[in-house]
Amino acid sequence: MSGFVDTSWSSAPGGIGFGDNDDKTVIATCNSLYLRKVINIPDLSLIKELILDIDYDDAFVFYINGVECARSSNVSGAYPPYNATLTIDHEAKMYNSGSPDRYQLNPSSLVTGDNTFAIQILNQGLSSSDLSSRVFIHASINQAGLLYHNPPSWFTEPFSKSNLPLIYINTNGQTLVQNQKITADMKVLNSLSGVNNLSDTTYEYDGKIGIEIRGFTSANYPKNNYTVETRTDTGTNRNVELLNMPKENDWVFHGPYADKSLMRNVLAYHLGNLTGKWSPLTRYFEMFLNGNYNGVYALVEKIKIDKNRCNLATLKATDIVGDQLTGGYLLQIDRPE
Repeated sequence: MSGFVDTSWSSAPGGIGFGDNDDKTVIATCNSLYLRKVINIPDLSLIKELILDIDYDDAFVFYINGVECARSSNVSGAYPPYNATLTIDHEAKMYNSGSPDRYQLNPSSLVTGDNTFAIQILNQGLSSSDLSSRVFIHASINQAGLLYHNPPSWFTEPFSKSNLPLIYINTNGQTLVQNQKITADMKVLNSLSGVNNLSDTTYEYDGKIGIEIRGFTSANYPKNNYTVETRTDTGTNRNVELLNMPKENDWVFHGPYADKSLMRNVLAYHLGNLTGKWSPLTRYFEMFLNGNYNGVYALVEKIKIDKNRCNLATLKATDIVGDQLTGGYLLQIDRPE
């Protein structure tokens, strides 16, 4: 919080950490590293956009004036303890010529005058061989010609529009988990013009969803897949058209992290449809989760028996012999467990 007294804390240049020989300030092995910086903003109207670029090992939570504004996906719970358990570790990228991870922040967290930026860097454990923290805050200023620092060489300007649909999901502070859907809010921008601006407010869908992390091995990837169910405000199923696909309520948000082409599943389903047999339809979109850009995803029809999906006859309890058993079947081949 802004009233916290940190006068006894040490000051040092970043990056701060240990291991990998890539830190300006080397510290002892620890579970967590806490950083604070006070920034004075005399005129809030100057701040148009706010971006966090962060290179870290292994996890982080970022606060502005005591309010959480961003966190890595591998740590859960409000105000994690110094020795919080992480779901997976995360390797820093910049020392191997990579770029930091990017999070779009909400400028409404700022106040006129002093603003406290605070961050907790969490380590996988005391046995970990490294910890890294490089934190950059970038602000787009509403005044032509006003430049405080030259952008670093790796910096790329955040986009303001896309020729792909945009989907925003807000979990309202809840943590996404496997095998248990939480209720969240979703907005879908899919302009008839083919260009979707971040400033647009006419949504194809603006309502409730149930959402959970999808997959087994892929659940440990930095970019998760999700199972999404469109819902009414009372929590019942809500059949809707999404991105010009037939009405239904069960969807897959496929984030092809292991497939750098982003095309393998989409291409396979497309070729399947060309045979004249049913395969899931797909549409590419760009996703924002809790205000943070998550990258390009594919919206995929979840495979199920439905008139707009696998249009198979439903077996009755009395269909136990003869021709009644010769219809279509939906088979799932999965892991033994």
